Amino acid sequence: MALTVFGPVSGRRYRFAGQGARLAIDPRDRPSLAAVPRLREVTVFGEPPA
Repeated sequence: MALTVFGPVSGRRYRFAGQGARLAIDPRDRPSLAAVPRLREVTVFGEPPA
């Protein structure tokens, strides 16, 4: 299920295509997006270590 949220500071639209979707966000929008129940912060991108 897709989820679209708007960053109140940047005005940017963030569209999460489905469960597990990851997007880079404007740091100024972080506090507001953290309050969205279906979102969680991921701070490391990339492949896990071998």
